[in-house]
Amino acid sequence: MGEKDGLDIEELSKKLGEAYYIRGCEHSEKGDYDQAIAGFSEAIRLNPKYATAYNRRGVAYFNKGDCGKAIEDLTEATQLNPDDDMAREDLRLAKLNKRIAECAEATGSDPTENNIDRVIAAYTEEIREKIQQEDDDGSILADMYIKRGVAYKENGDYDQAIADFTKAIEVCDEEDLLVEAYLNRWRAYAEKGDYIKANEDYAEAYFTRGGLDRTEDDYKDMYIERGVVYKENGDYDQAIADFTKVIEVCDYEDLLLAEAYLNRGRTYAEKGDSVKADEDYAEAYFARGGLAKDDDKAIADFSEAIRLAPNYTKAYNNRGVAYYNKGDYDKAIEDFTVAIRLNSDDDIARKNLRFAELKKRIAECTEAIRLDPTDAEAYVNRGDAYSCQGEYDKASNDYSKALRIEPNYAEAEKALAKAYVNLAKAYVNRGQANFCSKEYNAAFENYSEALRINPDCAEAERCLTELADLLEDGAAPLDEYGWRYKDGDDDEEDDDDL
Repeated sequence: MGEKDGLDIEELSKKLGEAYYIRGCEHSEKGDYDQAIAGFSEAIRLNPKYATAYNRRGVAYFNKGDCGKAIEDLTEATQLNPDDDMAREDLRLAKLNKRIAECAEATGSDPTENNIDRVIAAYTEEIREKIQQEDDDGSILADMYIKRGVAYKENGDYDQAIADFTKAIEVCDEEDLLVEAYLNRWRAYAEKGDYIKANEDYAEAYFTRGGLDRTEDDYKDMYIERGVVYKENGDYDQAIADFTKVIEVCDYEDLLLAEAYLNRGRTYAEKGDSVKADEDYAEAYFARGGLAKDDDKAIADFSEAIRLAPNYTKAYNNRGVAYYNKGDYDKAIEDFTVAIRLNSDDDIARKNLRFAELKKRIAECTEAIRLDPTDAEAYVNRGDAYSCQGEYDKASNDYSKALRIEPNYAEAEKALAKAYVNLAKAYVNRGQANFCSKEYNAAFENYSEALRINPDCAEAERCLTELADLLEDGAAPLDEYGWRYKDGDDDEEDDDDL
């Protein structure tokens, strides 16, 4: 039975079923659940024990809002494969949503509305069923208690919320969920006004999380959240201490830094210390500006930081960089100049000022050349700016153009010679880097280019000689460049020639 002309019909049906299953998955990913259900249904018809197909069809029904059919398929999936934890979790969610819909229908409310009482009722029924099953998996039950506890807390029923979080702590066997339960109970105690118990739970969450091989950075969100609770309840010193801890471990690439400064600033403001509040607000804007991907947004944040702290050197420098990136060199120069005036030892601002001035000069010369392509002086001036930036190839090109326009331009000729010398040095330096990393072919290319640009470059000649000596001592040959080194075979060839 099941075979015909050497073919295994049952096996062939399974393979066809897999093809329809894949098609169903593709439709499901596109959100076309009707076509997905059709594909999974055909896969099930060809292979009635296809547990995964039942699971995926159940999820498709769930996404369509048909929890009844979803429950049927997911139940079948768990029966066919009792070890499928994903199908079991999907079944739990489908039952929960069905209960919420039934509660909505009973009360005449819209099932799409966020009704906390309805959610609590659904979780209550789910918890009851889970307890009756006498399942050893405490994490699922703990998760249910946490979710119902959050609903109670949002409803203002702190005692019931605390009771649920306590039950979650008692049955939980996963450290991540245990941290979540402690943190939620901490929030409930804090909102209730019981700060002694709240701090005890915060400490438990802290130490539990510490057992998960966490670093100090992992506690930043906890410090901010606790600081906000302290602030809202008038304990400003404790709030400031928590926000300060976050600031101490954050760098300027951390999104939490701006949040910590902002919250500490608000705390200082509520405490009546407007000076420190403005300082922290400035730091918050500065931190956010440094993370902005848009130069205009960065400029707006740095400007606000400067308004709040007029002597904020770094804000001037960073705003100058944003203007520089936009090509607004005049404003960039203004900001770098102020930064240097505020801090004469600011080498970064001084370097940025030099770059901005060079870019401005290049832009002005480029515009002059556009208006008058025969302006030899503009080419020389732009070449000088390129030379100062170390772009000697562009500089030599500009000097050459100036000499073509005015062949007797002595200044251009002198500058061109100097540019060639510097360009040759740059190629020598690049070749030496290649040599150190044993990239001998690239080293040869760069040394040779240096000599082509400046035939009098003694350093390039010395480096080429050093490279040749190394090759003769047995280093990798450079056959494609004509380099050869002596070995036994070469000596024999020479004897034959004689």
